[in-house]
Amino acid sequence: MKSLLAKKAVRQTIALFLAQTANVLLGVAVTGLNARALTVEEYGAFSFALVVIIFVAWFFDFGLFSAGSRIVALAREKTEERKIIGTLIVLCLGLGISFSAVLLIVSLFIDSLFRSNIGVILFALSPLVAVFPFQTMFVATLRGSNEIGKLAAYTILPRLLYLGAILVVMKMSALTLTVTLTLNVATLIAATMIITVASRPIFIGWRDHLGRILVETRQYGLHVYSGTIVDNLTFGSDKLLISYFLGTVAVGFYSVAQTLTMPISLMSRSLAMSVFKDFTLYDKIPVKLNLANLLWLVIAGTFLLLLSKFLIEKIFTDKYLSALEVVPYLTVSAVFTGLNQLYHGFLMAHRQGQYVRNMSIASSSLNVIGNLLLIYKFGVIGAALSAILTYALNYVMNLYYYQKTVNTLRAARA
Repeated sequence: MKSLLAKKAVRQTIALFLAQTANVLLGVAVTGLNARALTVEEYGAFSFALVVIIFVAWFFDFGLFSAGSRIVALAREKTEERKIIGTLIVLCLGLGISFSAVLLIVSLFIDSLFRSNIGVILFALSPLVAVFPFQTMFVATLRGSNEIGKLAAYTILPRLLYLGAILVVMKMSALTLTVTLTLNVATLIAATMIITVASRPIFIGWRDHLGRILVETRQYGLHVYSGTIVDNLTFGSDKLLISYFLGTVAVGFYSVAQTLTMPISLMSRSLAMSVFKDFTLYDKIPVKLNLANLLWLVIAGTFLLLLSKFLIEKIFTDKYLSALEVVPYLTVSAVFTGLNQLYHGFLMAHRQGQYVRNMSIASSSLNVIGNLLLIYKFGVIGAALSAILTYALNYVMNLYYYQKTVNTLRAARA
């Protein structure tokens, strides 16, 4: 059985990793098409509109989906999983309607607050954006149910449909700001409808599971939610401060280095998601999983360092070779990020929401302070050093809380 689980985990991890990598590549293609078709002003408005939608969407979780993911992971029968998913869909309907209402209100004030011209578009899109809570929910529940094949499909499907829709429109007429934003949301709705049907939710008796989800949310999900909000609110402080101290050109070099090193930790994330349901049965992380993760990170990091100059020249052109100075530091940061993934997944599988929240607050605080102090002193390398310190602290805290959790589990089963 252990051998079978291991082989299944390997297949699932590779499938999810390939889907995530393909999603990144499709994102590059979509960005290029939008940038070419729209004016500079329109593309800026497009980017800003998406930032506003995603920023508001961050708050419409309330820990329900972390709680739901864990409850699904604990289910031992597919029928029970489908009933829990059905209950979460009912909850998502309420969250989606609330999100639409809030975005509609935001659209009335956004132009005057930020001197933008996206208010009318956001107003028109407000009924459609109700889909965003569903996206977060399905990512969480598919992880919990160990439906990694469906999760891989859902990772790539919205971007794939969006790319196809853009190409069709560009063949028939001009691609405008309103059209491309509408397509972005509409293709997400289409992909979500497909995954909803594939999940085969059961709505009969949904009230029977509602209380359990709400209790799990209060006792566990809200802790994860509060930590996630802190992470999201401090996300991007490095680029903001680089821009402030050094200018946007330096941001470009730093972004290239980040893009290049990001795939190092993607496999670790995929592995953690693939074994999340199994973690609910384990009282510790199998040594083989940690060794496999470490081996991947060492190989991927070494491979990237050796080929970084070649990759930058071929993918981004030699105009961005200045990014090479920061690549080694961000590689170390990416390795620490990858090392954290299995421990983070294990703690969430065992309902340690307070630990996850504490790590988020401590790491995010250190990240902001580090960026303020080190970017001023060392430039883009300072931002990378701050990232290393942040994820190294996260790793130490993960080890500490992991050992506490293991000791508690062993004492409970003794």
